[in-house]
Amino acid sequence: MSILERLGLKSASPKENSSSENEELAHDANNKRFTLAVGGDIAELTYAYSDKTKVYTFNHTGVPKAFRGRGKGAALAEVFKMTLLTI
Repeated sequence: MSILERLGLKSASPKENSSSENEELAHDANNKRFTLAVGGDIAELTYAYSDKTKVYTFNHTGVPKAFRGRGKGAALAEVFKMTLLTI
C-alpha cells in the first residue's frame, strides 16, 4: 500500500502505480525534514520551528522529476500536518 493510500489520498495522476513502488517515509526531527524515498529518488519537506512563537512552518517541498505530479509532495504535507496534530 502506498503512502497515498495509507493517508486516504488519491493519486493526482494515472501514472501512480502503488503496487510496484517501494516507498519509505522518514522523519529527521533533528534536521526538521521529512523524506519519502521511492525507488532511488527522494522527495522532501523541510520545516522550521520558532521557540519564541511556538509555531511550526513548512518552508519547502522538493519532488524529483521522476515522480512529480503523483501527489508525493501533497502526501508529505499531509504527514507534516498529521504530525503536528499529535504534538
